[in-house]
Amino acid sequence: QSQALMSIGQSLMQSGTYGGTGTSSGSYGGGQTCFKQGEYTQGMNKVCQYSCTGSGHAITIGAAQLCPLTVKK
Repeated sequence: QSQALMSIGQSLMQSGTYGGTGTSSGSYGGGQTCFKQGEYTQGMNKVCQYSCTGSGHAITIGAAQLCPLTVKK
């Protein structure tokens, strides 16, 4: 599961879907607001896990950064 989340996060960052340069700006695109459920560090990255209405969501940021409390997907 953690590898799948890492892959999703890396794909988002490479495709330009993530609206920044790895900073935690507090928002992620537009639309549905998702609330932070947890986080874990894997290597030089941190995976931030979020709960959205009816689904989950994750973003990958630098290990030294803070996960935003909410993101929009």
